[in-house]
Amino acid sequence: ARQNRLRELHEELYHSEEKFSKNLLFIEKEFVEVIRREKILKVKEIAALFGSWNYLRKAHERFASSLYTIITESKSLQIRQLNLANVFLKHVNDVREPLGRFVADYHNNAMLMNKLLLGNMKFKQLSEKIRVVNNLGLSSYLISVVQRAPKYVTELHFLSLSLSLSLSLSLSHTHNTHHTGTLY
Repeated sequence: ARQNRLRELHEELYHSEEKFSKNLLFIEKEFVEVIRREKILKVKEIAALFGSWNYLRKAHERFASSLYTIITESKSLQIRQLNLANVFLKHVNDVREPLGRFVADYHNNAMLMNKLLLGNMKFKQLSEKIRVVNNLGLSSYLISVVQRAPKYVTELHFLSLSLSLSLSLSLSHTHNTHHTGTLY
């Protein structure tokens, strides 16, 4: 039962990351590129709202791809756990700085977005179009990036707990199956 739960945790992690990556790509293609192409916002406004969006998207896509490889190719649950932990830590290290900047700037970016929604009709129309297509507004996509950091803390916590439990069970099983003598 615990092994099945671990596999479910691994798959949840992958599917969550895959969905997040697709949402980042959606905003980049359907929103940021349109804003640039049609010159809806100034370059400084685009940079303020979406700064390292492209870098973050690519990093999350690489992470999702690595997770998929580990989940589909690792036979041993312990090896899978260790590989997931290593890939997770590498990913966190890759996104720490740009994600940190995005989070630190979020309040100002949200205020800028609200100002643009009130004063820029084309920006407002494009934002509404995005809301209709995916039933989520731009602010929901922006906050999802901010919420990713605490989600990673939780996921790392579950991975470390499950790794500790998995190793404990493995060591216990090894000890019990190799103990052949009796105590006198």
